[in-house]
Amino acid sequence: MVAREDEPGETRLVAYVVGATEAAIDAGELRDYLKPYLPDYMIPSAIVVLDALPLTPNGKLDRRGLPAPEGRQEAAGYVAPRTPEEEVLASIWAEVLRLDRVGIEDNFFELGGPSLLATRIMARVRDSFSVELPLRLLLGPTPTIHELAEQVEAARRDEHGMSLALEAHPRMAFFRCRMRRSGCGFWSSSIRWVRPIMR
Repeated sequence: MVAREDEPGETRLVAYVVGATEAAIDAGELRDYLKPYLPDYMIPSAIVVLDALPLTPNGKLDRRGLPAPEGRQEAAGYVAPRTPEEEVLASIWAEVLRLDRVGIEDNFFELGGPSLLATRIMARVRDSFSVELPLRLLLGPTPTIHELAEQVEAARRDEHGMSLALEAHPRMAFFRCRMRRSGCGFWSSSIRWVRPIMR
């Protein structure tokens, strides 16, 4: 297994496999075999089957002779987005992973998504939905758009509920009024803390 950077700033794990027999090797089955033994972020993003590993004149592995994997492939069994959140997430995934389309049940790692791109996707999610979600959601056992969309919806409900609770609290309403009149601080229904501005 080799960490390759075929695109600037995009490092991914690629496994090179040489079969012991002439039987065809299924990359998907091999990836499924590895899942019980490795965390998802250690599963190779691409699997390249070779007749033989390239060697140097000294008989050592020639890493430079290892071919780059083919472009990422769409997963089988495409399921289209059904909600606005899923549509936005599918668009983000497709753009970051450079795919024509992504289904809501497609696994992030099976699409060839390395952990570095997971960070980029979560940053885009934060910018698109104004919610902060932990990176582990995309590095967990079921990193799909469907699962991520549910987390986005839950986070947005929590944010909205907290804002309403702050609005309804008598002390907070009084404090907000005083702050607005005095101009000594700031208030936003989306924040959890009001900080006085020192003059």
